[in-house]
Amino acid sequence: MFRKSMFIVAALAGAAVLAAPTPAHADLIIRVTSLDSGGGVLDSQTNVVVRPDPMPLASGQSFTVGLSGDFLLTLSTNVSFSANGTTSHTLTSNIIYTGTTGVGASNQLIVEFLGTNYNTPVSPPLARITSNASPSTGTLESNSVTMYSGVSVTNASLPGIAGDLTGLSGLTTGTGSIGGSSSVLLPNPVTGAAFNQTGSRFSFYQAIVFKDFTTTGGANISAGSLVTTVPAPAGLLLVLTGLPALAVPAWLRRRKAAVAV
Repeated sequence: MFRKSMFIVAALAGAAVLAAPTPAHADLIIRVTSLDSGGGVLDSQTNVVVRPDPMPLASGQSFTVGLSGDFLLTLSTNVSFSANGTTSHTLTSNIIYTGTTGVGASNQLIVEFLGTNYNTPVSPPLARITSNASPSTGTLESNSVTMYSGVSVTNASLPGIAGDLTGLSGLTTGTGSIGGSSSVLLPNPVTGAAFNQTGSRFSFYQAIVFKDFTTTGGANISAGSLVTTVPAPAGLLLVLTGLPALAVPAWLRRRKAAVAV
């Protein structure tokens, strides 16, 4: 009887350990997915940096990866700053593509960035996203570049399907191309609709979709985004125009080597 009682106690203790909640933490995530010309997935790679909860004031990550489909992401960086009711993101991607070219014939690339467990400002209740992006000239050209930005007020992680925007609030969309000279995605900047903030945490999601490569080679894109309360603090939107340039100083040092293919 004693042994049976000890067994029951031990079993209950083990069950308690197994049922213990996982400690909360924040994540910075970069996922890159290559697709064929018809949208079928060829390859997908993910990099995760675990941070304390809530997301600290300043956090960053970098990811270098080769993908099936003739892509090499030589530098992809996600940098986050969050304080005083404002969250800013800066990102850079340096891409090399050596596959089939042509509108409707080339492979495609989706680069996703996510930060989770940001503190939700308690007042005012409305928030808004403002974003801009600038592709830089290189040997690689693409007729279609689209950047999407959104907030999950339920603090969701990456979508199961790359580029899926379901459930995101305050969506912004900027479109453009990578050509023979530097350009910006339009509108510049682009501002999303105001949305209600709910819950104690939110996550910020951004995806850049590249299609219709007309040449092979290398190119860069840098972007900046702000999630702010409505109305935004005076002068804050002026800072946005400088975010891509301030994203990661290392990008400037590597750019020449990265685009030389």
